[in-house]
Amino acid sequence: MKYRFVCLFLAFVCLPLAACAPIDPDAAVPSSSLLVENTLSPSPETPMDLVLPYFPDAGLNPYTCNNTENRVFFPLLWEGLFELDTSFRPVPVLCERYTVSDDSLQYTFYLQTGVFFSDGSELSAADVVYSIHAAQAEGSLYESRLSSITAVNALDNQTVSISLSAPNGNLPALLDVPIVKANGLESDQLAPGTGPYIWTERDDQIILTAKENGWRQQSLIKQEIYLVSLSSEDQLLPGFSAHEFNLLTTDFSDLSSQQLFRDCNIWEFPTSHLLYVGCNTTEGPLRNAALRRALFSGISQATIVATAFSRHGQATALPLSPSTSVYDAALSQSLMNPEKSMSELLEEAGYQDRNQDGVLEDENGALSLTLLVCSDNSLKITA
Repeated sequence: MKYRFVCLFLAFVCLPLAACAPIDPDAAVPSSSLLVENTLSPSPETPMDLVLPYFPDAGLNPYTCNNTENRVFFPLLWEGLFELDTSFRPVPVLCERYTVSDDSLQYTFYLQTGVFFSDGSELSAADVVYSIHAAQAEGSLYESRLSSITAVNALDNQTVSISLSAPNGNLPALLDVPIVKANGLESDQLAPGTGPYIWTERDDQIILTAKENGWRQQSLIKQEIYLVSLSSEDQLLPGFSAHEFNLLTTDFSDLSSQQLFRDCNIWEFPTSHLLYVGCNTTEGPLRNAALRRALFSGISQATIVATAFSRHGQATALPLSPSTSVYDAALSQSLMNPEKSMSELLEEAGYQDRNQDGVLEDENGALSLTLLVCSDNSLKITA
């Protein structure tokens, strides 16, 4: 019997009517521990191979490749100074410990010893400096999140100093970026990493092979993970259906594909992907905070999660994932369930049906709003 697994991005929905800043495109994803919802369990008497899809044309640069399927196996090859747990808290990995200066502008990181790259060389501060510079470079997926870093220096072979333009107590959580060997991106070869697997090719087959005596002494589910090369996203669902590979990531926004996943194991994991409504608060009626509160009270995040996301999301009134350790569930619930009705709040905002014609007006006239939605995103249109 063959088994198939689907990893679901667990997005969260936040629909406050307020001024919103752009979301960092490098949305955070926990580096470890998936939230598992198993419906099937492979028999130990019939072990199966783990086979993943791989897109060669998307490349294997850990800083610029934005292909979701390729990035699924990147943490197996490269590790960061930190990784994020399922509550988005930073957990030291290649960094053993760190200190912060009194003005919070200088971080000093002390590296783990006895850590080796896939080519056999030992991890050093020079590798970390090179990697962070690569992650800051123009076009990197991490460019925005690391923009406050003004300097990265190796103080000695095992110590790295990072200077900031402004205090940021969240810096460790931003440093889950992959660490590669210094100058590892300068050739056509795969940049060496410290992850638990190494890239191997055997008889035209690409295999991720577990390292012998890995430095973290991790318990790995497979000694070998196979990759199947694809050339187009259109090959994903047919290939998964035909059992060419048995792990696939999806955000479940394509409702037509859900029938395909009925008999699969479903693993959900939280992300910081945020669907929200932003408002023009500099001009027009939405300058009125009371009106924004009234309109917000009429939006049901729970309904949107149920209909647009097929319940694979989390409703919130805060611009934070409910999975984070600092999330205030009570505050979010109070904001999503105001004591007053929408009509009462609209009246407090100065809008009433003054002419009994079904049109809300204030002293300046009828209330008219325009909702702009990206026409290329069917999920946002549905929501």
